[in-house]
Formats: sequence, C-alpha cells, structure tokens
Amino acid sequence: MTAGVAAALADARDAKDAFVNPTAAPTTAADKAIEAAEKALEKAADKADGGPAAANAAARKAASDMRIVSYYDLDVSATAETQTGVTFALCFDMGAVQKVDYDDDDKIEVQGATIGDADVSATYAGWTLTVDQNRIDNLFDDTQQEDMKISGSVGGATIAFATDLEANTNSYSFGYTMGDLTLGVTGKNNDDACRNATGFSASYKMGDLSLSAAMSNESNDAEDDTSISFTYTMDALTVAYTTI
Repeated sequence: MTAGVAAALADARDAKDAFVNPTAAPTTAADKAIEAAEKALEKAADKADGGPAAANAAARKAASDMRIVSYYDLDVSATAETQTGVTFALCFDMGAVQKVDYDDDDKIEVQGATIGDADVSATYAGWTLTVDQNRIDNLFDDTQQEDMKISGSVGGATIAFATDLEANTNSYSFGYTMGDLTLGVTGKNNDDACRNATGFSASYKMGDLSLSAAMSNESNDAEDDTSISFTYTMDALTVAYTTI
C-alpha cells in the first residue's frame, strides 16, 4: 500500500469516527458516503499493492493449460478384395483445430490432416502390410512415427514390425497367449538417447482375478518403469489397482 493511499484511508476513518457512533449501524447519508469512500480507498490500496487482482492474474496464468477445445475428426475407410484373396484398404483422416490425445500422453494435438494424408494396406493370409508416410505409431511408444508396418499372427502369437526409412528407426512387438497366460515384448532401436529400448509384459487370469506386470527399459533411464496391477470382478463391480 502506498503512503498517499494509506494517508487518505486514515483520514476517511478519522472523519467517520468524528461523525458517527462506532457502535451504531450506519444510518445517515454522511455515514454511508464515508463507508463507500473507505471501501473505494481499500480497493485502490489493494490494486496499488498488487493484491487480489495480481493474485487472480497469477492463478489464471498458472492454470493456463486448463482449457476447453473444440474440433472435428473424421475417419473414412474403403476396402476391396481381389480374386486372389488379397484385400486392399484405403483410409484417411480429416480433422481441424485441436483435441486431447488420451492414448498415453494426454496432450492437446492439432488436427490438421487432409484427404491427401491417406494410408494404404494390403492383407493376405492373416498378414497386413500398411504404408502411411510418418503416420504409423511406433510400436514401443507413440513418440515417433513410422512409414511402414507389417503385422500378423502365427498360432497363438501376434507379431508386428514397423520402420521409418528416412529416420532409420525400427520398432517391433510380439505377443503370445497360452491358455490364461499372455506374454508380450516390445522394443525399438532408436529411443530418446538414440539406442535400444525394450519393454516386457505378462498377465495371468485366475477366474475373476487378473494379475499383470510390465517393465520398460530405455538406454537413457529417463522412462524406465515397472508396474504391477490386479483386477477383480464381482458381478457388476470391478476393482482394479496399479502401482508403478
């Protein structure tokens, strides 16, 4: 509070004490005018000190990542099958403005795709080859984008491999199911430290109880983590717990 504002506020309070009984409720016009002047001076003092107004501005700045977004995201696909049993598919994604990405990073992403950004795939005998320039998620995580991916299954195993020709990055995933036991391995050859990264996962179902564990290991140790979780279903109620 500045000295001038403080002095003016003190004069207003002295004037009020001189004309109004402090124990009585303000009833006269003069009393009400003094009350109004006092409140105005207090507001001016707060503003001069950067009081509530500054605090509110700081709070708004701290919460600037909290926002409401609107967007449109349109996915279109078409398929055709040849006489030899090869199925071709064409897909494209149109969008505009921004949306929240809930896959694993919860970031707000710009939706700028056009019809020209299309992916083409060919499927034969359970195997699929997908081609889409810089639009295929890395199989270890989605921090990098690949150009081509081949995926399929053999018995109880699922296999996928993706590559980016320009950036010389590769990623892979392998999953195997044997009864109630499911195992998984993922990895890539170019993590944030430009080295190999690997992830392992396992889950086991015992009636209504499911247990799972996962571990990821990057060469720079920045994203290493191990998680253990369980899920238990009781009629319509499901209880789940995860520790990382």
